[in-house]
Amino acid sequence: MRRLLAAAAPAALLAACAQAPVRAPAPQPPATPASPPQEVARAPQAPAPPAPAASDAWERLRRSFVMDGCDADPDIAAWARRYAAAPDRFEAQLGAALPLLRYVQAQAEAADVPGEFVLLPWVESEYRAVPGARGGPAGIWQIMPQTARTLGLDLGRDYDGRLDVHASTQAALRLLRRYDDEFHDWRLADMAFNVGEYRVKRLLDRHGAPGASPAIPALPVGRITREHLTRLLAMACIVREPARFGVELPRLDDGGRIVPVPLDAPIDLRVAARLAGMPLEALRALNAGYRRTRMPARGAPHHLLLPHDHAERFRGAYALMDAARWSDWREARLRAPATLQTLAARGDVPAAALAAANAVDADAPLSTGRTLLLPHALLAQAGAQLAAADAPTPTHTAQPGESLWSIARRYRVSVDDLRAWNGLAGDTLRPGRVLRLSAPD
Repeated sequence: MRRLLAAAAPAALLAACAQAPVRAPAPQPPATPASPPQEVARAPQAPAPPAPAASDAWERLRRSFVMDGCDADPDIAAWARRYAAAPDRFEAQLGAALPLLRYVQAQAEAADVPGEFVLLPWVESEYRAVPGARGGPAGIWQIMPQTARTLGLDLGRDYDGRLDVHASTQAALRLLRRYDDEFHDWRLADMAFNVGEYRVKRLLDRHGAPGASPAIPALPVGRITREHLTRLLAMACIVREPARFGVELPRLDDGGRIVPVPLDAPIDLRVAARLAGMPLEALRALNAGYRRTRMPARGAPHHLLLPHDHAERFRGAYALMDAARWSDWREARLRAPATLQTLAARGDVPAAALAAANAVDADAPLSTGRTLLLPHALLAQAGAQLAAADAPTPTHTAQPGESLWSIARRYRVSVDDLRAWNGLAGDTLRPGRVLRLSAPD
């Protein structure tokens, strides 16, 4: 399903949805293929426009489909029935993925990529940005390491661009447009995504272009590659005809849609979560590319994905100080009673910024022992009133039946990191073993 370029050269990458050899404009309904595809302007790399409103988003997605529908091949409807076999569970899973799906939809519309590709991360990962094993695929697009580097995504211990939904989606859409230019057939683009660009080229050299029909090109590809395209079309089939499969597509209100927030400097994710007014784990789930609590200063882009309403709150609080001053914060305990106003005066820091980062009124009395998040410069100047208060390292106690893989999946870390952080040489895990879940900052 996802073996991206395992045997391909560095240029071999992702690929995506397929269609007959035409590129239909997104606003129009699926139609019979037009004459040779026309060259279109490439979308800029700036953040995409706001996502479609909840009331028309599914209909806009349907209108952007360019490939055959449910009855074009018996396997398409069969896979659609399999996906929707338990409608309640399917709807819940789709609802959980909906904020990111709507975000990718907006990006795909801006890049003039067909709507079926919005469903590709569902086929690959069900929109879960789960770290992969060493050398394996990762992220919602399930990108291989070699592919990521070819696409210009940064990879390191502190940041993995494959897990960054914003960066990986931009890279994937650029690649899909290149495949469209190369193959003029979205079906072949999907096959190249799965089996590799050069494998598809060799098949075309030997057997020629597949033509506009059938829905699944009659090329001698493996079962997994054929099934990959079938499953993509099956998801599009459910979106086309949800009532046929007993499914009600979920809705997303405008405040919950995901928007990118560019930053001028790195920020501590704990501070960012406070400024945005959302739980840290929820913010990290949307920004899984940052592997530690603090954004790295180098080797990574600086941006956040946030729900719309939280993004508005974040922007207002973020503007209280220069961007560079949000980057290096620490936890500290009060040695004596104080207020944020008195602490701010000592460190030339806006009291409103301290209040936003600690969810405390600037004039509220704070008792001895209270833990605060404060800029490093303020800690140095108000040291007599403060004591270091490093947050406890998050841990997990292994239970009977658990494995390193299941624990890594639960906490959205990689198995390799779990081994490194806990000095484990293999996969053996005894019940009762306490595992640390993060690296030292």
